[in-house]
Amino acid sequence: MQAFAQICRIDKGVVLLLAGDGVEKQRIISLSRELGLNRNIKFVGTWIDPVPLFSIADLFILPSEKESFGLAALEAMSCGVPVVASKTGGLPEVVQDGKTGFLVPVGDIGSLTRAIMLLLKDESLYRKFAVNSRKRAFQFATKSIIPLYEDLYKSLLP
Repeated sequence: MQAFAQICRIDKGVVLLLAGDGVEKQRIISLSRELGLNRNIKFVGTWIDPVPLFSIADLFILPSEKESFGLAALEAMSCGVPVVASKTGGLPEVVQDGKTGFLVPVGDIGSLTRAIMLLLKDESLYRKFAVNSRKRAFQFATKSIIPLYEDLYKSLLP
């Protein structure tokens, strides 16, 4: 939330869509009020199909402390949305730093803010990352991955 507050000081028209209804929602609502971000944040609740949200998004931001694989990042990338995420868990497997988005150290608000602003301000870089994101996501498509798993399982059989 602190990174978004910094971004709002630079660009007052930016809007953050927060999806989900987890245990942290009330704390985030309170924090957004404290930081004066009420006008810039829209809480959209839980979405079964995230594609409509991704279709209007410029970026997908995932500043997780822990993340097993990063399926949400992959879904965003499949819609051509670059990702700015923490360099943790399985996210580096999905997000190619400097190609489909940026990976920043966990908790590094300055790096997170700079990465977001770079993609929002550099239209050429943004377009390149958007195209790369879509291509990368389709590398994980079922037709590509299932044969790899099958080959792995076959190699493990006696």
